[in-house]
Amino acid sequence: MPTINRNEFINNFTKRLNNRNEIIDKNNQQIHEIERRFKSYVPKNHREFKQSAKFTRSLVRLINQNYEQLAKTTLYRYAIKKAQLSTSKNYNYLSLPQLTKYIEYIEELSQEELFPSKVHTVNKIKNSTKRLYRMKLRYTYLWSIVLPKKHGPNRIYLKIHIKQLKKRIDYYTDYIKGLKQSFANKYIATLVKQLEKSSKKVSTRINSKYLIDLRNVVKYYTNGSLVTKVLKDVNLQIKHGEFVVILGPSGSGKTTLLNIISGMDTATSGTTIVANHNLIGYNSTQLTKFRRDNIGYIFQQYGLLPNLTVRENVEIGSNLQKDLKKRLDIDGLLKTVGIYEQRNKYPRELSGGQQQRVSISRSMAKNPMLIFGDEPTGAIDEEMSKQIMQLFVDINKKYKTTIIIVTHNPILADLATMTIKVANGKIDKIIKNNHPKTVQQLNWGKI
Repeated sequence: MPTINRNEFINNFTKRLNNRNEIIDKNNQQIHEIERRFKSYVPKNHREFKQSAKFTRSLVRLINQNYEQLAKTTLYRYAIKKAQLSTSKNYNYLSLPQLTKYIEYIEELSQEELFPSKVHTVNKIKNSTKRLYRMKLRYTYLWSIVLPKKHGPNRIYLKIHIKQLKKRIDYYTDYIKGLKQSFANKYIATLVKQLEKSSKKVSTRINSKYLIDLRNVVKYYTNGSLVTKVLKDVNLQIKHGEFVVILGPSGSGKTTLLNIISGMDTATSGTTIVANHNLIGYNSTQLTKFRRDNIGYIFQQYGLLPNLTVRENVEIGSNLQKDLKKRLDIDGLLKTVGIYEQRNKYPRELSGGQQQRVSISRSMAKNPMLIFGDEPTGAIDEEMSKQIMQLFVDINKKYKTTIIIVTHNPILADLATMTIKVANGKIDKIIKNNHPKTVQQLNWGKI
């Protein structure tokens, strides 16, 4: 195939595509006419019922022909698009940006057409269609002819049978829709794996004037047959020393965005520069080292070791920093967060707010460039929330540490110098705030 001229290849498949489309148009006209007759015609006896079965067989035959034609048509469209996108002599090869565009094209097209994954799956659809129209015909016959003639218990039993038949009709209708969609999902899943593999080959060191610089970031989750696009072409730039709040409803992609920025996960494609590291090209070992050297992470559940004291828990975080000069003084840090007096106590002896302070101190002890909080006030009361948020503000001002907090609570956005609103996997809005409020100025009563 690579030896054939690309333009000849495109022209050849375009002609085939046009021929298939003509056949599909003719079939659609016949299908429409037969369906119209089928819907308008109600058989009055068993003989007419048998005659109407001929309409059903003709209809199913034409629909199945269309499935085959649509499968080939879709295949031709993908082949043409792939050849058009490719800029190399081998038009089967696509670069990283081209592959991303190709997957987007398939996603759009698969909403409307049948994708030819495997022949046996096409046969499943054909057989299911045959069963579906048989049941529809029988449903019409039983409901219109047989039921009016039945009385007593026989009528009740027949009604139950008709109801069960209706459920099976609904089941096969949904089953056929699912089979069609599974075609595209399986193929997209294969391409997503190829995209992730190609992304690992990009440069891992890129200089940027921003601490965080995301460009055209896309994130898919796939189990091999089902594909979910969580982030869609995200572009985001954050400077050093910002206090950032990420807002969004559940399922909007805000936690996935946080995980990609913090190195807990990698994007499928795009550029994810954090502290001049392009994380998309990192493997799990490199990501672990990056997080150890640069990131502090505060979880909603504190994650303290129960058999260690407060000070010992914080020391664990401090020991992660290999550069001794960068480590913060533990006693001074404990005094800053207000738990110096509890330094020799165990986590079980502390309140929820105090445990969260220990968690924050542990993350701060190694003096990271970034601190991430995923719903850090979600498990504590209002008074403790005020203290914890004040602590974040103080750390941001005193140590110039960049703070990024994910929350569903819009009130906390008034504390931030930068608010990022996420919706449907995209950055919906970015709000800069040169005059953030203090913790006391927030309207906590609305939370």
